[in-house]
Amino acid sequence: MQDFNANLLNVLREEAEAAIKRGDTESGKALYAQLLRLSYPVVEEQVRKDPKIIVAIMAEAARPGPPGEAAQVLLSHLDKKGLVP
Repeated sequence: MQDFNANLLNVLREEAEAAIKRGDTESGKALYAQLLRLSYPVVEEQVRKDPKIIVAIMAEAARPGPPGEAAQVLLSHLDKKGLVP
C-alpha cells in the first residue's frame, strides 16, 4: 500500500468543508479534488478487500454539492479501474 498521511487527508477534508461553508466553492472543490487524488490508492485497496464499500460511496455521491461531486468523481475512477460491479 502507498504511504499516506491520514492527518493530511483529514485536514484537506476539513479545509474543503470550511471553504464551502464560507461560500468559496471553487477552493472547496479544488481541495476535494486534491483529497481524492491522494486517497485513490487507499480507497482502491479497501474496495478490493471489501466491495460493499462501493454502496457507501454511491450514497455519498447522491448528496448535493461538492461532497457528492467528489464522491461521484471517486466512483467514476473506481469504475474505470473495474472496481464497481
